[in-house]
Parts: sequence; structure tokens; C-alpha cells
Amino acid sequence: QTQSTPVGRKRLGAVVSGGASVEAIAGVAAVTLAILGLAGVLSFYMLAIAMIVAGAALFIDGISVAAAHSQLRRAQTVNAGKNDLVQISTGSGAEALGGALAVLLGILALAGTFTATWAAIAVVLLGTALIIGAITHGELHWSALAHYDLNPPARAAATRTLRRTERFAAFGGAIVVFLGVLSLVAIDGPSGRSPFTLVLVALLAVGLAEILDGFAVMGRITTKGAPPRDALEHGVSGMP
Repeated sequence: QTQSTPVGRKRLGAVVSGGASVEAIAGVAAVTLAILGLAGVLSFYMLAIAMIVAGAALFIDGISVAAAHSQLRRAQTVNAGKNDLVQISTGSGAEALGGALAVLLGILALAGTFTATWAAIAVVLLGTALIIGAITHGELHWSALAHYDLNPPARAAATRTLRRTERFAAFGGAIVVFLGVLSLVAIDGPSGRSPFTLVLVALLAVGLAEILDGFAVMGRITTKGAPPRDALEHGVSGMP
């Protein structure tokens, strides 16, 4: 079981942290594009591109988590009790699917085949994918993915920090879904601009949630435990 060795853990961890880093970077890009759109700078194009970027980030993150989880299951290092809230493979697949559909709708927007209704639906998809992704991340077997061995207190603290952050990301996803529903309702209202403004605000929230989620995952994987007390007293690192 190569996943049980430090090299194996780092290999699997690199897959997940790579997807998380892409998600965080894409989140920054989505936030920037949404702000430009809200400021009136080529709003429609900023909306479409932000949708593609945010969707691609969720797709990549979902695929990377699914790939790592598949390896863990093959090595039989996954505890079945970890899947109480959601099946990891199903959750990752749903996250990737939601991201892929958002990318498709963004491409259709740039191609000129787009409506406010599709924009609102894409936002709902992104928000749902965020929620599912956050729940999925909370259920992963992180000790098998971390780059470093942690003592029980450090491992518990790092996992608590991750799950706390994922709750915020899931809450952000719920806000995005709410804004998507509001934009669907606003389509029939008197203002033609209102739905797209709501979509841009939702994409801003998507980007922020992706940044939060991405950095939380990277932090959990790369957290390095403190050296043993006796090593500190003798001035020795104590870490591999």
C-alpha cells in the first residue's frame, strides 16, 4: 500500500492540493472578473468568463478529489465510517458535473446563445456544487493525504480547522443558490439589469467561497507538525 508511505501520501496529496490550488487561483480570478462586471466594465463578458473560470475550478477540484479517493479505496485505507454524510465519489462527481455545466453555459454565453434564465440556473448549479464539494472535503480521509505525519493533537486541530472553514464555504454556496433563485425571480421584474447584477454578485460569492475552500484544503494537506519537545530542547528539528 504505497499510500501508507510518506512518498505515497505526498503523491496523493499533491493531486488534491493541486486541484485545490487551481480552485483558489480561479476563485481570485472570478472575484476580480465579478468586481469588474459590477463596475460596468464589459459586464456581460466578465459574467460569462467568471462563470467559465469558477465552473472549471470546481470541475478540476471534483476530479482531483475523486481520483485520490479512488486510489485510497483501492489501497483499502478508507474508513467506511467516513462516508456518513455523503459518498465521496458521488459528491466529487456531482461537484465536477456542476462545474462542467457552468463552463458549458459560460461558453454558450460567449457564443451568443444565452439568456438571463440560463445565467441564473448556472449560478444555482455553482452554488450547489460548492455545497457538495465542501461536504465532500469534510469527509475525506485526510491522514492518508497529508504530506507530514502529525501527532494526534495536531492532526485533530488541523482537521477541525479544515471542517470549520468548509462550513463557511458551504454557507457561501447556500448564499449563491439563494442569489440564483432571486435572479430567476427578478427576470420577470421591471428591471432588465437586476438579474445580471444578482448573478455577478453571486459569482463574486462563488469566487470567495472557492478561495476559502482551496486554501483550507491546501492547509490541511501541507500542515507540518511541531517538533517533539525533547528535540526542541536539544535544538534538533525532529521532522523528516
